[in-house]
Amino acid sequence: MFFEKGLLFCSCYELYYPDIQIFSDLNLFLIFSWNSYIRELKPFQKETLKNLLDGRDVYLSMKTGGGKSLCYEAFPVLWSENHQLSSACNVLVISPLISIMKEQSEFLKTLGFTSTYIGKTPEEDMMILDERFQFLFTSPEAILSITKWRNMVTRSQHFKLIVIDEAHTVIRWGESGAGGDEPFRAWYGKIGEIRSLVQCPILLMTATANKAARADLKRKFALNNCHEIIDNPDRDNIKLFVKKCI
Repeated sequence: MFFEKGLLFCSCYELYYPDIQIFSDLNLFLIFSWNSYIRELKPFQKETLKNLLDGRDVYLSMKTGGGKSLCYEAFPVLWSENHQLSSACNVLVISPLISIMKEQSEFLKTLGFTSTYIGKTPEEDMMILDERFQFLFTSPEAILSITKWRNMVTRSQHFKLIVIDEAHTVIRWGESGAGGDEPFRAWYGKIGEIRSLVQCPILLMTATANKAARADLKRKFALNNCHEIIDNPDRDNIKLFVKKCI
Protein backbone atom coordinates (compact mmCIF):
# COMPACT_ATOMS: atom_id res chain seq x y z
CA MET A 1 0.00 0.00 0.00
CA PHE A 2 1.59 3.24 -1.14
CA PHE A 3 1.02 6.68 0.30
CA GLU A 4 1.97 10.08 -0.99
CA LYS A 5 4.97 10.59 1.27
CA GLY A 6 6.32 7.11 1.69
CA LEU A 7 5.74 3.42 1.68
CA LEU A 8 3.66 1.85 4.42
CA PHE A 9 4.03 -1.91 4.52
CA CYS A 10 2.44 -4.03 7.16
CA SER A 11 1.62 -7.65 7.79
CA CYS A 12 -0.89 -9.34 10.05
CA TYR A 13 -0.57 -12.79 8.48
CA GLU A 14 0.36 -14.51 11.73
CA LEU A 15 -2.82 -13.22 13.35
CA TYR A 16 -5.16 -14.47 10.65
CA TYR A 17 -3.12 -16.86 8.49
CA PRO A 18 -0.94 -18.82 10.93
CA ASP A 19 0.01 -21.38 8.27
CA ILE A 20 1.73 -18.74 6.17
CA GLN A 21 5.11 -18.27 7.80
CA ILE A 22 6.11 -14.96 6.23
CA PHE A 23 6.94 -13.17 9.48
CA SER A 24 7.52 -14.54 12.96
CA ASP A 25 5.07 -12.11 14.52
CA LEU A 26 2.98 -9.06 13.78
CA ASN A 27 5.27 -6.36 12.42
CA LEU A 28 4.55 -2.89 11.19
CA PHE A 29 7.06 -1.05 9.05
CA LEU A 30 6.71 2.63 8.29
CA ILE A 31 9.54 3.34 5.87
CA PHE A 32 10.15 6.84 4.56
CA SER A 33 12.74 8.41 2.33
CA TRP A 34 14.05 10.62 5.15
CA ASN A 35 13.43 8.62 8.32
CA SER A 36 12.18 5.36 9.80
CA TYR A 37 9.25 5.81 12.17
CA ILE A 38 8.81 2.32 13.63
CA ARG A 39 10.46 -1.04 13.12
CA GLU A 40 8.41 -3.38 15.27
CA LEU A 41 5.33 -3.16 17.41
CA LYS A 42 5.69 -3.51 21.16
CA PRO A 43 3.94 -6.48 22.81
CA PHE A 44 1.12 -4.34 24.21
CA GLN A 45 0.58 -2.75 20.77
CA LYS A 46 0.29 -6.17 19.14
CA GLU A 47 -2.08 -7.31 21.89
CA THR A 48 -4.22 -4.19 21.52
CA LEU A 49 -4.42 -4.42 17.74
CA LYS A 50 -5.22 -8.12 17.72
CA ASN A 51 -8.17 -7.63 20.07
CA LEU A 52 -9.47 -4.60 18.16
CA LEU A 53 -9.19 -6.47 14.86
CA ASP A 54 -11.12 -9.32 16.47
CA GLY A 55 -13.91 -6.85 17.30
CA ARG A 56 -13.27 -6.51 21.05
CA ASP A 57 -13.21 -3.26 23.01
CA VAL A 58 -9.87 -2.47 24.65
CA TYR A 59 -9.07 -0.50 27.78
CA LEU A 60 -5.44 0.58 27.51
CA SER A 61 -3.68 2.22 30.45
CA MET A 62 -0.11 3.04 29.54
CA LYS A 63 2.32 5.72 30.69
CA THR A 64 2.71 8.87 28.63
CA GLY A 65 5.13 8.36 25.77
CA GLY A 66 4.68 4.61 25.80
CA GLY A 67 3.28 4.36 22.28
CA LYS A 68 -0.49 4.22 22.80
CA SER A 69 -1.28 6.29 19.70
CA LEU A 70 0.31 3.76 17.36
CA CYS A 71 -2.46 1.32 18.30
CA TYR A 72 -5.02 3.38 16.40
CA GLU A 73 -2.62 4.75 13.79
CA ALA A 74 -1.90 1.22 12.56
CA PHE A 75 -5.48 -0.01 12.80
CA PRO A 76 -6.94 1.07 9.41
CA VAL A 77 -4.05 -0.42 7.45
CA LEU A 78 -4.24 -3.76 9.25
CA TRP A 79 -8.04 -3.77 9.06
CA SER A 80 -7.97 -3.09 5.32
CA GLU A 81 -5.39 -5.81 4.75
CA ASN A 82 -7.47 -8.33 6.67
CA HIS A 83 -10.64 -7.34 4.82
CA GLN A 84 -8.90 -7.10 1.45
CA LEU A 85 -9.93 -3.46 0.99
CA SER A 86 -13.60 -4.52 0.85
CA SER A 87 -14.70 -1.14 2.25
CA ALA A 88 -13.29 2.05 3.72
CA CYS A 89 -11.94 2.01 7.25
CA ASN A 90 -12.15 5.31 9.13
CA VAL A 91 -11.16 6.00 12.72
CA LEU A 92 -12.99 8.47 14.97
CA VAL A 93 -10.80 9.93 17.71
CA ILE A 94 -12.42 11.89 20.54
CA SER A 95 -9.83 14.16 22.09
CA PRO A 96 -10.06 16.83 24.80
CA LEU A 97 -8.02 19.65 23.23
CA ILE A 98 -7.73 21.27 19.81
CA SER A 99 -3.94 21.38 20.23
CA ILE A 100 -3.81 17.59 20.57
CA MET A 101 -6.11 17.11 17.58
CA LYS A 102 -3.98 19.41 15.43
CA GLU A 103 -0.71 17.78 16.45
CA GLN A 104 -1.93 14.22 15.86
CA SER A 105 -3.70 15.12 12.63
CA GLU A 106 -0.62 16.81 11.16
CA PHE A 107 1.57 13.89 12.20
CA LEU A 108 -0.72 11.38 10.48
CA LYS A 109 -0.52 13.45 7.31
CA THR A 110 3.26 13.05 7.31
CA LEU A 111 2.67 9.28 7.27
CA GLY A 112 0.52 9.65 4.16
CA PHE A 113 -2.90 9.30 5.79
CA THR A 114 -5.85 11.62 5.27
CA SER A 115 -6.62 13.27 8.57
CA THR A 116 -8.36 16.34 9.98
CA TYR A 117 -10.46 17.61 12.86
CA ILE A 118 -13.93 19.09 13.00
CA GLY A 119 -13.88 22.88 12.77
CA LYS A 120 -10.50 23.24 11.11
CA THR A 121 -11.82 24.93 7.95
CA PRO A 122 -15.24 25.17 6.26
CA GLU A 123 -13.81 23.38 3.22
CA GLU A 124 -12.56 20.42 5.23
CA ASP A 125 -15.82 20.29 7.18
CA MET A 126 -17.59 19.67 3.86
CA MET A 127 -15.10 16.91 3.07
CA ILE A 128 -15.78 15.37 6.49
CA LEU A 129 -19.47 15.10 5.61
CA ASP A 130 -18.39 13.21 2.48
CA GLU A 131 -16.30 10.88 4.72
CA ARG A 132 -13.09 11.59 2.87
CA PHE A 133 -10.73 11.27 5.86
CA GLN A 134 -9.26 8.10 7.34
CA PHE A 135 -8.82 9.79 10.71
CA LEU A 136 -11.32 12.26 12.14
CA PHE A 137 -10.57 14.03 15.41
CA THR A 138 -13.32 15.73 17.37
CA SER A 139 -14.52 16.82 20.79
CA PRO A 140 -17.53 15.31 22.58
CA GLU A 141 -19.32 18.64 22.22
CA ALA A 142 -19.01 18.68 18.42
CA ILE A 143 -19.81 15.06 17.66
CA LEU A 144 -22.72 14.72 20.10
CA SER A 145 -24.37 18.15 20.33
CA ILE A 146 -24.17 19.38 16.72
CA THR A 147 -26.84 17.69 14.63
CA LYS A 148 -24.98 17.43 11.32
CA TRP A 149 -22.00 15.66 12.90
CA ARG A 150 -24.15 13.39 15.03
CA ASN A 151 -26.17 12.41 11.94
CA MET A 152 -22.99 11.89 9.95
CA VAL A 153 -21.53 9.31 12.34
CA THR A 154 -24.92 7.65 12.78
CA ARG A 155 -25.46 7.00 9.07
CA SER A 156 -21.82 6.19 8.28
CA GLN A 157 -20.78 2.62 7.51
CA HIS A 158 -17.08 3.46 7.40
CA PHE A 159 -16.12 4.04 11.03
CA LYS A 160 -14.48 0.84 12.21
CA LEU A 161 -12.90 2.14 15.42
CA ILE A 162 -13.70 4.76 18.05
CA VAL A 163 -10.84 6.06 20.18
CA ILE A 164 -11.31 7.92 23.45
CA ASP A 165 -8.00 9.69 24.02
CA GLU A 166 -7.12 10.86 27.54
CA ALA A 167 -10.07 8.82 28.79
CA HIS A 168 -9.60 9.93 32.41
CA THR A 169 -11.00 13.35 31.40
CA VAL A 170 -14.40 11.67 30.98
CA ILE A 171 -14.52 11.27 34.76
CA ARG A 172 -12.73 14.46 35.78
CA TRP A 173 -14.51 16.83 33.42
CA GLY A 174 -17.85 15.17 32.81
CA GLU A 175 -19.11 14.64 36.35
CA SER A 176 -20.39 17.04 38.98
CA GLY A 177 -18.04 18.03 41.77
CA ALA A 178 -18.38 16.88 45.36
CA GLY A 179 -20.18 20.09 46.24
CA GLY A 180 -22.70 19.70 43.44
CA ASP A 181 -20.86 22.03 41.08
CA GLU A 182 -21.67 21.84 37.39
CA PRO A 183 -19.35 19.62 35.32
CA PHE A 184 -16.45 21.43 33.68
CA ARG A 185 -17.49 19.99 30.28
CA ALA A 186 -20.96 18.47 30.55
CA TRP A 187 -20.80 16.63 27.21
CA TYR A 188 -17.98 14.51 28.56
CA GLY A 189 -20.54 13.09 30.95
CA LYS A 190 -22.70 12.06 28.00
CA ILE A 191 -19.89 10.65 25.88
CA GLY A 192 -21.12 7.10 26.37
CA GLU A 193 -23.86 7.93 23.85
CA ILE A 194 -21.31 7.40 21.10
CA ARG A 195 -21.72 3.67 21.71
CA SER A 196 -25.30 3.82 20.41
CA LEU A 197 -24.34 5.83 17.34
CA VAL A 198 -21.52 3.71 15.91
CA GLN A 199 -21.32 -0.08 15.99
CA CYS A 200 -17.60 -0.82 16.21
CA PRO A 201 -14.91 -1.53 18.82
CA ILE A 202 -13.89 1.20 21.25
CA LEU A 203 -10.34 1.88 22.38
CA LEU A 204 -10.06 3.78 25.67
CA MET A 205 -6.59 5.20 26.25
CA THR A 206 -5.28 6.83 29.40
CA ALA A 207 -2.14 7.20 31.44
CA THR A 208 -3.78 8.20 34.72
CA ALA A 209 -6.86 6.29 35.80
CA ASN A 210 -7.14 4.35 39.06
CA LYS A 211 -9.16 1.20 39.64
CA ALA A 212 -12.35 3.09 40.55
CA ALA A 213 -12.10 5.32 37.49
CA ARG A 214 -11.50 2.27 35.31
CA ALA A 215 -14.70 0.63 36.57
CA ASP A 216 -16.64 3.86 35.98
CA LEU A 217 -15.33 4.20 32.43
CA LYS A 218 -16.22 0.61 31.61
CA ARG A 219 -19.74 1.25 32.86
CA LYS A 220 -20.16 4.49 30.90
CA PHE A 221 -19.13 2.83 27.65
CA ALA A 222 -20.83 -0.51 28.32
CA LEU A 223 -17.53 -2.36 28.04
CA ASN A 224 -18.93 -5.67 29.21
CA ASN A 225 -16.35 -7.90 27.56
CA CYS A 226 -13.40 -5.61 26.99
CA HIS A 227 -9.75 -6.59 26.96
CA GLU A 228 -7.74 -4.72 29.59
CA ILE A 229 -4.07 -3.83 29.30
CA ILE A 230 -2.79 -2.12 32.44
CA ASP A 231 0.81 -0.95 32.58
CA ASN A 232 2.79 -0.43 35.76
CA PRO A 233 3.01 3.37 36.13
CA ASP A 234 6.42 3.25 37.81
CA ARG A 235 9.22 4.95 35.91
CA ASP A 236 12.80 3.96 36.58
CA ASN A 237 14.10 7.39 35.58
CA ILE A 238 11.93 9.28 38.09
CA LYS A 239 12.67 9.09 41.80
CA LEU A 240 11.12 10.86 44.79
CA PHE A 241 12.99 11.58 47.99
CA VAL A 242 11.77 12.82 51.35
CA LYS A 243 14.30 14.71 53.42
CA LYS A 244 13.69 15.86 56.96
CA CYS A 245 14.48 19.52 57.48
CA ILE A 246 15.40 20.69 60.96
